[in-house]
Amino acid sequence: MSRLLPYLKWLYSIYAICCAIVLLLLLFPFALFSLLIREPGGSNMLCTACHIYARLWFAMVGIRYREIHAANPRTPEQNIYIANHCSYIDILIMFRAMKIPFRPLGKNEMTRYPVFGFFYKRLVITVNRKDLLSRSKSIIDLKETLKRHIPVFIFPEGTFNESGEPLKRFYDGAFRLALKTGTAIRPLVFVDSLQRMHYRSIFTIWPGVCRVVFLREIDVHHYSAEDSALLKKDVFMKMRNTLEEYNTSYMKLRCESA
Repeated sequence: MSRLLPYLKWLYSIYAICCAIVLLLLLFPFALFSLLIREPGGSNMLCTACHIYARLWFAMVGIRYREIHAANPRTPEQNIYIANHCSYIDILIMFRAMKIPFRPLGKNEMTRYPVFGFFYKRLVITVNRKDLLSRSKSIIDLKETLKRHIPVFIFPEGTFNESGEPLKRFYDGAFRLALKTGTAIRPLVFVDSLQRMHYRSIFTIWPGVCRVVFLREIDVHHYSAEDSALLKKDVFMKMRNTLEEYNTSYMKLRCESA
């Protein structure tokens, strides 16, 4: 059976990718219709379509979504949501977990793809982290989004964590933004991303549980304007400790796959 497992994973991944394509075609008319709606309503509708897409895909491929709250669930608010990032599936987990319209921060390279890039640019605040002007513009766009009372979602690691550690070093942007705007941070921990799809290939999709831990909201008013490094460290440790608490095999899996 162990010899057959790689082939089963490959076949299952093909099935999951086909499901993703079929759903994309079915929801495409809703994406087109969103273009006719005045902003921010159009982008909000597109975000809702992505949430429905993620729910349907999880159901079709046998991934069981499980939500865990470190504190009593609260009414969704205008927060800066952040999460760890180690797999392509994290994007679908993000849309599955978020039940209100929001704007994610994403790489501007994705806008190069025909059709997909057009809608990506409409929904996502894009950034090239290697370009100072691009980083500055993304901060301005994030501030404007928060002013319109729309939450934002940031992966502070910037890209896939392939370090062999539970978390990769965080960028400063999300924490400086939180302090400058006085916006609370809500960390989410994606516990099982790597087991559901490894970062090395999209042909490693596998069914099972997908846990998302909502940590306590962090009120940034307890920090001074110059405390972005301290805020970043506090959030980093909370997320790292949660990863280790909910998945004791995480470190072993990381070290073996790095």
